Amino acid sequence: MKRLVYIAVSGAILFGISGCGEALNEAIKNTMFDANKTYEIADNASIDSSNKVATNIVALKKITLIIHMDHSRAGDLKMTLVDPDGTGVVLADHRGGDHNISNSIMFTSSGTEAPMVTDTDFPDNYKYQAEGNLSLFLGNNPNGTWHLKITDDVSNGKQGKLNSWVMLISGAQ
Repeated sequence: MKRLVYIAVSGAILFGISGCGEALNEAIKNTMFDANKTYEIADNASIDSSNKVATNIVALKKITLIIHMDHSRAGDLKMTLVDPDGTGVVLADHRGGDHNISNSIMFTSSGTEAPMVTDTDFPDNYKYQAEGNLSLFLGNNPNGTWHLKITDDVSNGKQGKLNSWVMLISGAQ
C-alpha cells in the first residue's frame, strides 16, 4: 500500500511516498523552508527577509514561493527573490495598481500552470509566473541563505507588512 508520508526536521518538512522505493522518493522529495518573522513595509523603505536552506538537495528542479503579506497598494512594490549565490529574480515590479494585497501570493518555476503577473489582475489570483524567470535557479545548489527583498518606493501613505514566506523546493540529491 502506498501512502504519502512526511517528516518534520528543524523547520523543514520532507515528503515521500511509502512503498515506492528510494529512487522515486528521491526524485519527488520536497523540502519546505518557512521564514516566519514579520516585517513592516513602510513608504520609501525596503525590507530584506532571509530564509536559510540546509538540505541534501544539490540540484534544484522546482521552486515554489508563497508570500503571506498585507499591503494597501500592490503597485507600490517591487519584490525580488535572491539565491545564495546572489542571483536575483524579480517576482513583481510595481504591478497591481491600486489593488490591495491581503492574502497569499504564490510564484512557481513551473510557469505553464500560472498566469503572468499583470497590472490588471495582480493580486486577484493566487498563483503567478514571476516577472523574471525563476528557472534561472534550476540546476543550482539551493543550500545557503535566500533573501526576499520587498521595496515600497512610492510615498503615498500606503503601507503594509510581510507576515511570512515559504519556499518549497525539490531536486536531485
